Amino acid sequence: MAIIDNCYFKGELLIPNANETGAPVGVYLNALVPGFEEDLLRQVLGHELYEQFIAWYNATPDDTESKWAKILKGVSFQGGKLDFRLYWNGFKSNNSPIAQYCYYQFKKIDATQSVDGGEVHTNSQNASNASPLRKMVTIWNKMVDQLCTLKMYMDSSDDFKTDEDWILQSKYACLNEVYKKVNAFGI
Repeated sequence: MAIIDNCYFKGELLIPNANETGAPVGVYLNALVPGFEEDLLRQVLGHELYEQFIAWYNATPDDTESKWAKILKGVSFQGGKLDFRLYWNGFKSNNSPIAQYCYYQFKKIDATQSVDGGEVHTNSQNASNASPLRKMVTIWNKMVDQLCTLKMYMDSSDDFKTDEDWILQSKYACLNEVYKKVNAFGI
């Protein structure tokens, strides 16, 4: 069961026709989102915690008090090097990092179309093509900021800071691509 759906792709994350019933882009996005979602959650939580989170989500998604509910719906916490008040928005928030990750991956795939002769760009009538790169970079970097806040929460939370699975995952987080900002130059 996916945490987000096509209704997250509006405003800054707009994917045209994603919410139209039966629209090809919506059907295509529905097929992609679960895989993108799992990929991000596994990178952020690691295998063991991902399995625990999904088991909790499938069994009790209406729970509001458990450690997983805070990860899903957001939590205010004291943390950071200066020990100040921070807020993790949650994976199910309006500006969900899952939606941001899905948007970025979708746009990366959608930049060209595969045909028998290879990859092609589509031509627009009465419009000119523009690169989605600047917007993709902005969305990705916002996601990274949110995931760093989640990491700070989990590192400081009594629910996670002594969990061996999180300690190991947190230790190697800096090697994970979802914690690295990008730029338009690919450097």
